[in-house]
Amino acid sequence: MYFRCTKWALVAAIALLPNLGWAQQSTPVGQWKTVDDKSGEAKSILAITEEKGTLSATIKKILVGKSDGSPHICDQCQGDLKGTPMEGLRIIWDMKREGDAWNGGSILDPENGKVYNATMKLNGDGSQLEVRGYVAIFGRSQFWHRVK
Repeated sequence: MYFRCTKWALVAAIALLPNLGWAQQSTPVGQWKTVDDKSGEAKSILAITEEKGTLSATIKKILVGKSDGSPHICDQCQGDLKGTPMEGLRIIWDMKREGDAWNGGSILDPENGKVYNATMKLNGDGSQLEVRGYVAIFGRSQFWHRVK
């Protein structure tokens, strides 16, 4: 009897092993590569962090260099952010988990300096993140790719 219980416990543990990888990827916390909507080229690396149950994202590295080698500046940003370097710029804030998505936050588009409502949702294996910025019913989605 003891052997049979142990055997089934071992079988159950082995069956659950593939799900452990998924569980580790069930949060967007980590680094992500963004892709340009028009060209399809990698654009930047972002870091999503969590503090007190709230997610935010910061640009860690711009992958597309400027021809003169100068840093990318958020010329279109408003207020205190105007003229700040894009590397280190926080572009997502106040995202809170609601079921299998993160909502209630905002996203800054450094290309035009506008701030939009935002939602985020992971795909099944956690390797891709759909990020949507919107105003009312109008918006745009991007798909970011997890950096391993």
